[in-house]
Amino acid sequence: MPVDMRCMRAFIPFSVLVVLLLVACTKPNPNRCCRDEIDCEEKGIPIGSQCEEGLVCRGNQCIAQPCGSSAACDLAVPYCVDELCAATCTEDAHCPGFEQTDAPYCVDGACAECRDSADCPSPTAAVCDAGSCRACRAHDECASNLCDLDTGTCIAEASIAYAAPNGSAVSACTMAEPCTLTRAVTVLDSSRTTIKLNPGTYSEGIANVSPQLAVYGPATIQGVSLERTNAKLRDLAIIGGLYCSTANSVAPRSNLDAARVDVTLSIDSAVDAFFCNLKLDRVRIQQPATQGVALVVSDHATLQMDRSSIDSVGRCISLSSTSYGEARNSIFRNCRGVNGVIAGEPISFEVFFSTFYNTILRCDRPLLTVTIRDSIFLNEAAGAPADTVLGAGCRNEYSLIKPQSAMVYGVNNTLNADPRFVNAAMGDFHLSAGSPAIDTADPAATETVDFDGTTRPQGPGRDKGAFEYKP
Repeated sequence: MPVDMRCMRAFIPFSVLVVLLLVACTKPNPNRCCRDEIDCEEKGIPIGSQCEEGLVCRGNQCIAQPCGSSAACDLAVPYCVDELCAATCTEDAHCPGFEQTDAPYCVDGACAECRDSADCPSPTAAVCDAGSCRACRAHDECASNLCDLDTGTCIAEASIAYAAPNGSAVSACTMAEPCTLTRAVTVLDSSRTTIKLNPGTYSEGIANVSPQLAVYGPATIQGVSLERTNAKLRDLAIIGGLYCSTANSVAPRSNLDAARVDVTLSIDSAVDAFFCNLKLDRVRIQQPATQGVALVVSDHATLQMDRSSIDSVGRCISLSSTSYGEARNSIFRNCRGVNGVIAGEPISFEVFFSTFYNTILRCDRPLLTVTIRDSIFLNEAAGAPADTVLGAGCRNEYSLIKPQSAMVYGVNNTLNADPRFVNAAMGDFHLSAGSPAIDTADPAATETVDFDGTTRPQGPGRDKGAFEYKP
């Protein structure tokens, strides 16, 4: 007997009907829309209701938003595409979008400042990164293969003389045909003032060059001697000493700015500044000769030293003849010569947040004006004297000094306490947990970073010494 299908519809199971209704309720509605789940629930709109392509959601309704340019669009649909506002661009002609500037390229559906580094003409923002031009962070990010890491600037190729350990003695010192270091020095002029050294060890040094000079490594060279020169040295190992001078106090003073430089010399002075303004940033000076001096600053010279270190079995620093020096976040190690870390007169020297290990501070000479603040002295050397700081010519403030049997001139100092270095014998002067140097520097101090570049303070107060304790 035939079955009446009309009657069968009346017997659709209730559970099946519920499923069909749920499917109908969750299917996106091409006419209504909502921003998110909360908006959907508040408006009674099925979750997931979005507008079809070419329509925008306005007041929970899907509408077409016509435009003549991106100025007629908004942040939700910033691009004018085929006379309708759209959420994505498809070609450069759609850029920039609504309220966008300096974004002429369509990249992956959004307007961007650049597609590649060729679209970044400014030397101070020459690298395209995720659609934006930024400063360089490495040499290989620049077409010239030279980034001034201090400013993030790509140095122009035309202003650079390129050298290599196996370079030519007669080439034009170009990036394609680098020359010897000696040749590179000779081709410098008023428009070509920078030397870029290919990595390696050079049998040559640099002496008496033009009034303006910048030398970039990384490389090892055999010494630097500059007179009446404004110079910048970066990422170099100098194994024959570093010297800067002015012939006399009347001539223009030399200015030498060295960063990320290692200097080693076995006799006399490793670094010598005579009528010279010397700035050392992350510079390591090593002087293994007992009769030598690691750093000499004399005859009205000035010294600015930050995040640097001196290791000398002789004397660390000799300042004399009305010179001035300042050291911050620095390390003085093994300065056990006749005069220890400082000698000479008359001078002015200030030290902030530094660490002195197996080093004596001679303050028993006349005409000294020396102030040591927020620093640590620890002398564990065999035969170390009972007093690490000698004499009353230095003022110490908020410093930790061990050993010290006599009172020191100054205020708020801690005597004979163990600073609890991680491993001083191996040169690790970071602080261990529980060090009395932690959080006990001058509360009024304003130093912002330590030797490593770690932000100061890490706790309720700044820490004494070159290193801020970081839990």
